[in-house]
Amino acid sequence: MVRRSDVRWALGLWLGLAAIVFMVRFDWQTREAARQFAAEQLARHERGLATTTINAGFRPRVRAEARRAGMWSGLILVTGVTATAWASRSKAPRTRRAPI
Repeated sequence: MVRRSDVRWALGLWLGLAAIVFMVRFDWQTREAARQFAAEQLARHERGLATTTINAGFRPRVRAEARRAGMWSGLILVTGVTATAWASRSKAPRTRRAPI
């Protein structure tokens, strides 16, 4: 029989993994977006064009990356909850009916 504490531990570990994936992926992609934004600003400045604001040029990229990171962590979380539910039910004792 599977104890509730085991299921809670498993769900907590999956939640932790999903949070770590979100943070790492979001930080990685935000760093890349910042590099691209800075390079575009520098190129615009060198050509004599007006630079864009952070709100207009960088914020949409950060929002998009947050959505992408959220999708990945959501996928991991759904997979973990499903696997934990399946594992906890498959180990549950099965009752046998007595023949009538």
